[in-house]
Amino acid sequence: MVLLTMMMCVTFASCGDDENGAATSAIEGTWSYTSTTDEDMRSGKFTFKADGGLIWEDDEISSDCSYTLNDDKLKIILNHDDYIEGTISISGNQATYKYTWHDYAGEWDDDTEYTMTLIKQ
Repeated sequence: MVLLTMMMCVTFASCGDDENGAATSAIEGTWSYTSTTDEDMRSGKFTFKADGGLIWEDDEISSDCSYTLNDDKLKIILNHDDYIEGTISISGNQATYKYTWHDYAGEWDDDTEYTMTLIKQ
């Protein structure tokens, strides 16, 4: 009985890790984005790395960025200054990201929700 209980615990623990790992592997790679609602993020590219690193290309290329993804909750930290946070829905090579802006130092938040469309390259 103890052995059966231990095996069930291991099985349940591994399921959660696999789901999050699948979400992370689904986002890895380069995605072009467009936003019709956010003037600061009109168009560009994100390259999501397996280690949580992120390369952001808009008018310039910035590699001092990172991201975290937990289930459908995506947080993109831009140059250790500001970040965008929200939910992402990935279907094949397309994704929709609904997000809000925040100051990394916690000095301000923008409650306006923006929508970004991403296409995997």
